[in-house]
Amino acid sequence: MLPEDNIYPASLPEGYEFVIEDEPEFDPAIHQQLERPDRIWMLSDLGYDEKVISRFASPVAATSAARLLSDEGIAVMADITRKLHPFIRHNTHGARVPATLRGTTHRSRFVRDLCLSPEITEFFSEMFHTQLVPHTITHQQGHMNFQPKELRKEVDTWHHDATAFDWVLMVHDPNKIRGGRFQIFDGTREEGWKLMRSGAGIPEDRIITPDFAGPGYACYMQGSAVFHRASRLEELGERASLVQSYVSTNVKVPDPNWFDWIRPTEGSINDVNYMLEQACAPAEWARHRAWVAKRRLQELMDELPLNATAQEVLHAMEHVTNDLNDLNDLLRRGPVSHEESQVNRDLVDARHIS
Repeated sequence: MLPEDNIYPASLPEGYEFVIEDEPEFDPAIHQQLERPDRIWMLSDLGYDEKVISRFASPVAATSAARLLSDEGIAVMADITRKLHPFIRHNTHGARVPATLRGTTHRSRFVRDLCLSPEITEFFSEMFHTQLVPHTITHQQGHMNFQPKELRKEVDTWHHDATAFDWVLMVHDPNKIRGGRFQIFDGTREEGWKLMRSGAGIPEDRIITPDFAGPGYACYMQGSAVFHRASRLEELGERASLVQSYVSTNVKVPDPNWFDWIRPTEGSINDVNYMLEQACAPAEWARHRAWVAKRRLQELMDELPLNATAQEVLHAMEHVTNDLNDLNDLLRRGPVSHEESQVNRDLVDARHIS
């Protein structure tokens, strides 16, 4: 069940329009085929201790791949994906993801309704023991990754997500192309970053590679806690994945969602799709922080005892206002370089688990 308050804008952002002609209406009875995964990894399985786990909304880390779309659903999704190709952003200048596309839910009604599916949301929530809602930031709904133009580049480098939860759906058939595999590090995100930055890299015997039986299969994960990647392709070919993000309604824990506001490069400025996304970013993040603060204020009103000490009241108020103040500071600074953004991200991550 989705929350009763309207957390999504009623209209499309300026510059966007639904562009897929004659696309079918999304029907969960026809296009979904939700099957439970065979394996679930807990955060404790990846090496997180109980204190750190208590700072996340769920104790669950990730699942093995399981069916999400029916044959009819994947056929429609594959057709829509081909029609969205003109909007792909190709970045050859050291970007984490060389070929990507955001804003799909502003271009396809089918993708929008798939990403907002109440059945998938409840299925995901039940598995991860926390009530989820499709991400409050619409550009984090239906994000897509594609094959890079060069084999030497990974489809997506090792990282943990700037969003709390997501599923990764294969639109292509992983068994018809070599490489480009979705992989998880068997360890914490902090250890993953340490190994990568030391130059040692992730040991092969600590890489989990879920088996995707075909297109329409997805892994579910708490992406903010799971260090993962999509490996290099071993041959050129069509590869496309759909990533749908979620937030938890448990706002007692720190908000792991991160505003990665990067200063546009010369190439980015000339990319219409990228600049559309950038134009929406400040307001999207303000809406997200407002949603979190609204829920925290309501919890404060419901739960703060009338005999709370001044220090207890201050702690409760800071829980409401710290994220708002962080966003205000970021907006005052404006976009930063990739290097500055990573430093800021490390500070946020450290504060999250401390």
